[in-house]
Amino acid sequence: MRLRYKRGGKLHPIWTGIGCAMLILLPAIAWGLADRLVDFTLIRFPDLALNIARANPGGVNVIFIKIGAALILLILIYLLFSILSSLLYTLLGGKENAEIASRIGTGRRR
Repeated sequence: MRLRYKRGGKLHPIWTGIGCAMLILLPAIAWGLADRLVDFTLIRFPDLALNIARANPGGVNVIFIKIGAALILLILIYLLFSILSSLLYTLLGGKENAEIASRIGTGRRR
């Protein structure tokens, strides 16, 4: 008895590029936004900086606050881009469109 494996659809290179961009660009975007957000917050609300200084008498380590804010923003931005890319994938045809595109020019029919 010979087993036949169902041939899976190949992922289009555009979606691989989008994933790579998300992996590289999103942390950079999140860090930039966190940097701006923390600096704006400390300037806009100086009492907040004093409260942080009282809680940590050794000094205020703003870098840890920026890292925490960057992680939270990274998760939120990744969630947003994941929803957008899955919506685009569905609207552009999804798996059915990729299967049709792979058969074009091969001379095969279903």
